[in-house]
Amino acid sequence: MKYPVRNILLFLLLTLVLYACKSPQQDILPNVSEIEPFEKAEVLTPNAQPTESKPIQKKVGGYPTLEDSQGNVTISVTPINFNNPGETIDFIIQMETHSVDLTMDLALLSTLTNNAEIEISPVKWDAPLGGHHVTGILSFPVITEGGNILYGAQTMELIIRDVDAPKRIYTWQLN
Repeated sequence: MKYPVRNILLFLLLTLVLYACKSPQQDILPNVSEIEPFEKAEVLTPNAQPTESKPIQKKVGGYPTLEDSQGNVTISVTPINFNNPGETIDFIIQMETHSVDLTMDLALLSTLTNNAEIEISPVKWDAPLGGHHVTGILSFPVITEGGNILYGAQTMELIIRDVDAPKRIYTWQLN
């Protein structure tokens, strides 16, 4: 026991590194009881027709997860609460890459538009900044200067800019 303080510091440093590498995604996703049961859901590319039905792990509020794989980053977006928004419309955003550092703040890079061309900016991007696998919640206000963005809307379009591609467009037909 020649170096007990050094060994303790090394142990603490190793513990901190391992804790920092753990995935925070389970803390962000909604409770399992909030997710509607289903057998298969469609994974769609933005602005494209459905191809084959593929099993995925979540479908919230009856709306499919849309995926865009431009550049070296794949971004999957799932609307959480189009049918029951409260004060915000929320989306689960999952970003995956092995070559780009995901330090961007999506609250600065995103807009939401309805078919009446009411456009709003997010109020919050609740996710860790950085890394190669990031999951978070992107929230937009329901009430804007133009009124309730969902009132009479037939489509909602989420645009994410400058995440290893100039523009990614995700469009949902509302029920």
